[in-house]
Amino acid sequence: MKPRTTIALLLIFFAGLIGLKWAEYSKIPDRNERLRAEPRVLPELLNLKPDELKRIEVAGGVTRLVFERRPDNRWQMLEPVNTAADPSLVETLAFNLKELKKSRDVGQMEGKASEYGLETPIRTVSLWGEDSSHPLATIDLGSVVQDRRYVRSKESGRIDVVDAKGLNAVELPAPRWRDRSLVRLPSFQVQTLSVKGPGRSLGLAREGDLWRITEPIQAIGDMNRVEGAVAEVVSLKVADGEKGFVADNVTDLVPYGLDKPSLTFTVTPKPGRGVGQTFHLGKPAPKSDGGARYYARRDDQDDVVLVDATLLKDIGANPIDLHSKRLAEINPARVDYLRLTSDGVAVSVAKVGNSWARVTPLADRADAKAIDDMLKKLVEIEASELFAPGAAPDPQLEKPWGVLEVWEGVKPSQEKGLTTPPVLSLKIGRRDALRKTAYCQTEGDTTVLAVPLPFLDIIPHGPLSFRDRQVSAVSPMQMERIVIKDSETSHTLVPPPKGADPKAWRLKEPLDAPADPESLGRLFGLLSNLRAETLVTDRPASDAAFGLDKPFLTVSWTTRDDVPAAPMRTNAGSTVTLTVGKPVQGKSGVRYARVSTSPIVFTLAPETLATFESEWRDRMVMSFDIRQVERVTLRWSSLTLTAQPVADAKVTEPDWKLVNAPAGLSFDPSKLKSLINALSRLMTFRYSQYDGPIDPATGLLPPRLAITLTMAGGLTRTLSIGGRTADGYLFATTETLAGGSVFQLPIATWEPWLRVPKVESPATKTP
Repeated sequence: MKPRTTIALLLIFFAGLIGLKWAEYSKIPDRNERLRAEPRVLPELLNLKPDELKRIEVAGGVTRLVFERRPDNRWQMLEPVNTAADPSLVETLAFNLKELKKSRDVGQMEGKASEYGLETPIRTVSLWGEDSSHPLATIDLGSVVQDRRYVRSKESGRIDVVDAKGLNAVELPAPRWRDRSLVRLPSFQVQTLSVKGPGRSLGLAREGDLWRITEPIQAIGDMNRVEGAVAEVVSLKVADGEKGFVADNVTDLVPYGLDKPSLTFTVTPKPGRGVGQTFHLGKPAPKSDGGARYYARRDDQDDVVLVDATLLKDIGANPIDLHSKRLAEINPARVDYLRLTSDGVAVSVAKVGNSWARVTPLADRADAKAIDDMLKKLVEIEASELFAPGAAPDPQLEKPWGVLEVWEGVKPSQEKGLTTPPVLSLKIGRRDALRKTAYCQTEGDTTVLAVPLPFLDIIPHGPLSFRDRQVSAVSPMQMERIVIKDSETSHTLVPPPKGADPKAWRLKEPLDAPADPESLGRLFGLLSNLRAETLVTDRPASDAAFGLDKPFLTVSWTTRDDVPAAPMRTNAGSTVTLTVGKPVQGKSGVRYARVSTSPIVFTLAPETLATFESEWRDRMVMSFDIRQVERVTLRWSSLTLTAQPVADAKVTEPDWKLVNAPAGLSFDPSKLKSLINALSRLMTFRYSQYDGPIDPATGLLPPRLAITLTMAGGLTRTLSIGGRTADGYLFATTETLAGGSVFQLPIATWEPWLRVPKVESPATKTP
């Protein structure tokens, strides 16, 4: 390419760039903008942003209207009166003018302006931007025919037809343009609300999804009630239509009681949502309906209006009305430090990783589960009643039963590491047994909260507060002997020899027999993590005070030397004894207890104690293969029946038929199938005796029913059923009636079999 050609192309390229820049600077519309602007009456407003419009003038008619934009997108009417304008009405007019389009089915109108009502326009609207010397656009509004209006742009001079609806507002009288709202802010954007007046000072602040009362007390606000109060404030409007605009350009506020307002409301929006807004209530207007009409004034205006203050005049008069019944508003997941002061001792715990550790008075393990459960319940509990200062009946909060302090977002390693105030400081006062409540109070809040008395069950007390409630732990593989003693019996359990099934434990005392696997499983699960219900004391005290000198129950376990102890478990080669004492007063089934490895006295729940009262002998009293049964004999005192299986090699559970049954017998042999199934794995609830002579009181001498099974090879198995036990079971045995074990069976299953089948003779049959 020749140098001259290259130079020419470069000149053309740079000339094009310069042309584009000049076109952009001169705002010459491109093709797309021309297409968008073509149908518009005022194309000069095409790219106008809402906040670039600063002033609107409406001339013609009875009065001239002038609106000027103020900060925070408010509009002020300057003429015919200086007052706040309805921003939604002004913005709607501006938007309709910007978007005003020519009618599609009518072209440009020809003829004289007088034919279209434009020689003397009904209204002339001018829109101004930053440049106050020249309007952005001016339009004349002419006659309206049906739903069409003739208009003329001063810029183009052409007459067009437009939809009349979007411009009807320009003919509204000046009072209709006045702003009837005293606050222009939706309730969901309100950050704070302040209500002040003689003897009244209420502060409300939104924190995330919560409301807090900040004045005159520090408290959690009731979400629904506070939202309702805020909604009433921001929705307040001028009452009684145009009559509600009482006076303009007011310089003397005394006649309206606004020189010393009865109440002043200030609303601030969330950050970035505008500026605060304030209005004042004066005195009631004469002849107002029940005193509901009050004089009012916006802080940024000098006109006085009437408002219906029925729902406003009492806001903040009694802060308790807005007080939440929730005791605490904390995030359990964020809590990382607690301090409970009770009995003159401060106990502190700190979060370490995902667990907890006690910091004071001693550095030791904390009960992570109990702490987590307490925090969860703390945010769920609600007060049953709220009391104003001095109204609660002797709450005893000056010297509280306890003080619970909660921190979020701190990571101290010791007490002196706390530099921030707690998110919750809760004083717990008197227990009111009559009202079944406990009185509480949070720091900065004079309100007294009466909470249900069970609330105290989740709060520990004393120097053992928050201490780990695991009182002992031992692995089943580590144990070589377990002895369980009560006032009447002693049971000794031992593991199987090395190499045998580890589950094949045996009961050695009071007899040698297989141990019950289900009862052992529950016992192992309990001893592997034995937890107290509550910790009572670690201070020296008489065993008699807790019934530990005359135990209700003792459980001892001895560990093996050849199995090392896991961390936090019983040391190998030692014997540990759990001593259970007397019942805890007022708590059904709960008893005091202590483990020999610790001085701490604690309590055990009824379900824990029930595990130690299990049946330790194997509860399987009869088992066999039903396919081996060749004969069943049922013997009552007055009748004996024998049955055999119906031969069928393909059936694993055969049907049964009676052999030599007496005539007139009322008995269904098909029921024998379920009977034999029940006997094939027969388990007892509990043994009445393991060995020895059978007491005649059992009803087994002779039995009410004896069921004998004859097996292949001639072996027989017999179940004898006798009378009822005192607690509603049936005595039974599989031993000879001379003596042996006696156990208990459920009445519901076996009572029907004790009824002797009827045998009717031919002479007594009903024809």
